[in-house]
Amino acid sequence: MNNHNRNAYNALDSGEYSHMAPHLRHTSIQRLYDSMLQTAFSRVQSPSGSRPKVLDLGAGEGSVTLPFLELGADVTAVDISEKQLEQLEAKCSRFKQHLEVRCEDIEVVLNEGRRFDVVVANSLLHHIPDYMHVVERATHVLREGGGFISFQDPMWKSSISIKDAFVSASAYAYFRLRQGDLSGGIGRKVRRVFGRYSDDSIHDNTEYHAVRNGVNQNQIKALLEQRGFSCQVFEYCSLHSDRLQPLGEKLGIRNTFGILAIARPKSTGLSPESDSKD
Repeated sequence: MNNHNRNAYNALDSGEYSHMAPHLRHTSIQRLYDSMLQTAFSRVQSPSGSRPKVLDLGAGEGSVTLPFLELGADVTAVDISEKQLEQLEAKCSRFKQHLEVRCEDIEVVLNEGRRFDVVVANSLLHHIPDYMHVVERATHVLREGGGFISFQDPMWKSSISIKDAFVSASAYAYFRLRQGDLSGGIGRKVRRVFGRYSDDSIHDNTEYHAVRNGVNQNQIKALLEQRGFSCQVFEYCSLHSDRLQPLGEKLGIRNTFGILAIARPKSTGLSPESDSKD
């Protein structure tokens, strides 16, 4: 699985990746991400007023890492693609004293016992077969009062309305027609309709859940709330087509989600009444 992702993203340059990534192309989606990021930073307090420590899982080429550094965080950026991380280091070079780059599986860092103020998984969960395990592990590396952000994952298919699913599929078909490999794309689509996926297909395994049933945002929310987080789910329109994105937003299409979760402070033992008197 990791080899599929590594090979796919090592083959892309920064421009190609941005072209394929709606969250890097559409201003409206970038604004939503920025607002979630700023909200997390305003609510998360690092110990003794030190710089907030951020763990950026699947950091890619740095377009979503840079805002953390600009806000004044120390960032540990983890990805399995050497080429993507080279681009990240170039993009974030002026903050190199506050940036740690790790080219390895995210599980390695999640199991080191380190603690962070914020963990972010941007356009990551749908690449991982057991994404619930990643979310659970993320909750264990957060300090008390820390925050978890996921963003740009396809919604669970059964939670998408028929209208939204139709518009999303039509917009993606329009996008694919302009990318070439039409016969290959049709063949993969037909195969998947019958529930057939290939372990050898980079297309089936890089966008793992995007080509299956999506990512279950409600299950993630339930897990985070069970772990003591206050949790917001943001459902929004994300289409590959620059021409169709504004139309999708006007129609109120919802096909993609982000989650902002903040760990609730542990109980002080005081009653709500005594808190209100202070």
